[in-house]
Amino acid sequence: MAFDPMAMNTPDVKPTTKTGTSNLLLDGITEAIVAAHPELQGVRDLIRAGQDASALELLYTTPYYTTFAGQKLANDTLKLTKPEAYDNTIKDTWLPALRGYATQQGLQISDANLNSIAKAAFDMGLSPSSPGTIALFQKADPKTNQPYVTGIVGGQAATTLQNLKTAAGDYGVYFDSASAAKAVSLGTTTEQEQLDAIKSLSKGAFPGWEKQIDAGLSMRQIASPYVSAYANILGIDAAGITLSDNLLKQGLQGTDPTKPGAMPLWEFEKAVRQDPRWATSKDAMDSLSKTGSTILKQWGLMS
Repeated sequence: MAFDPMAMNTPDVKPTTKTGTSNLLLDGITEAIVAAHPELQGVRDLIRAGQDASALELLYTTPYYTTFAGQKLANDTLKLTKPEAYDNTIKDTWLPALRGYATQQGLQISDANLNSIAKAAFDMGLSPSSPGTIALFQKADPKTNQPYVTGIVGGQAATTLQNLKTAAGDYGVYFDSASAAKAVSLGTTTEQEQLDAIKSLSKGAFPGWEKQIDAGLSMRQIASPYVSAYANILGIDAAGITLSDNLLKQGLQGTDPTKPGAMPLWEFEKAVRQDPRWATSKDAMDSLSKTGSTILKQWGLMS
């Protein structure tokens, strides 16, 4: 059974003791603890003299107790006095928990970096699920100065990445979705904040449609009648027309940079018919046929 560091919590209320009475706090001050924290030498001397009450009073005044009180004290005691149990705790309790979190979030991180996070958090008196432990995933390895997390692979990060890519496409803007998805998985931002950033970029790119975007419409929805007209006039597949298409952008943004605003739909249709592709389209043939028929009728050659 793996060691449970939570079982060693130090009470918030200082325990009292009579001289010669065994006390868990005092029993935990082994030579290894004293070697790591020399200020405890006086406490150890009082324990050896059987003066447990005086030892406790002195213990409470030491930087060791004030710094390591609570779970930190329990963790430090385990690490210094029971190294095998400490190693097993990291291996059997911490690493599986942190690996599970990384997998769920879709964070790409090596076992070595997970081990570093586990040991750093343990030294801080944290548990595997503590917010402080999770926050360490955002940090860099102090030895290499390289981020602990090297990328995103599946999990929640993949879902977030796809959501942000789709939103960027729907709002017609370039957006670093991969970096944003990683930040969301690390907890430094939220998916909603990134979606709001995409909408803000879109309003800057298509200022004539700011009110519609604020009302909840995406640029893809707003552009729908323009895309339909574009596809019908040129006889092309509407699915192949993206918001980055130069002709479509002219319709949605206008052609006067000093007066941003969309072209009226009829004006956009006229602009599409000026595209060289229109000459070979069915719409052009139909228009030519209609024009020819009108002339023939005017000449009385066609009823």
